[in-house]
Amino acid sequence: MSDDLIVRLESATEGSDELSLAVHNAANPKGAIPPEKMAADDRLWIFVQPCTTSLDAAVSMVPDRHDWEVSCEAGFPCKASVWKSDPSGRTRPLYEGRSATAPLALCIAARRALSR
Repeated sequence: MSDDLIVRLESATEGSDELSLAVHNAANPKGAIPPEKMAADDRLWIFVQPCTTSLDAAVSMVPDRHDWEVSCEAGFPCKASVWKSDPSGRTRPLYEGRSATAPLALCIAARRALSR
């Protein structure tokens, strides 16, 4: 995921179809769908998870065999963490994301984990 997309996710006050499409395209460069094509054919939305508006969809962005958690407290940005534990139980690199909503924060953390 490009740094400019992470900045957009971090600064967003809520998720949107536009942001979910941007995350989809960053995660699937070979299957990227141009925004103008989406506007012309609503049926294409079935291929895009609403990962910036739904925590269930955001979980699908977490890499295989990784654990995650999200916490949100009133007055503070939501914080998400994604990590991989090895067989001995030690936690390997921890990737974090902070944003206005739990799905946005988890998308950020998951994308950081995938980009390493």
